[in-house]
Formats: sequence, structure tokens, C-alpha cells
Amino acid sequence: MTPEEIKKELYRRNPYAKFVYAQNKYLHYRARLVFLDSADVSINFAIPFIDMGDSKFEASVAAKHLIRYMVIPENQTTNGLE
Repeated sequence: MTPEEIKKELYRRNPYAKFVYAQNKYLHYRARLVFLDSADVSINFAIPFIDMGDSKFEASVAAKHLIRYMVIPENQTTNGLE
């Protein structure tokens, strides 16, 4: 799956991302897309503390609101989700 396909699915399915941990000036969240005909896809998000401002980050957040913080490994354009 390409990052663009993942983004479309996040908007279409509207899953929630759950808080995983805070480390190295980032809040880390993870969401999962479940497919009946293929493997599930786990999407990671890293929100820099500096971008938080006065926003309130709950234990779970709609993943579509975190899309700009989606983590894609530098050496892979598909996030290893093929």
C-alpha cells in the first residue's frame, strides 16, 4: 500500500490512533487498518512536542487528524506495507 492509499483509507474508515509512548520530544501514536482479504496495516505517527501548542492530546485520536505526522521510513516509499 502506498502512503496515498493509506491516507485515503484513514479518511474512509476513520479509525482511531492510540497513544503508545512519548520519547525524544515526540508523542507516538499507532492506528491499525484491518482488511479481510489481506494483512492488517499498522500506521505510526510521531507528533513533535513543539507542534502541540495548547492542543489536548487524548489517549486515542482520530487517525485522520494525525495524517501529517505519519511516519514513513526514509528508505521506503510505501512504509513497508506492500
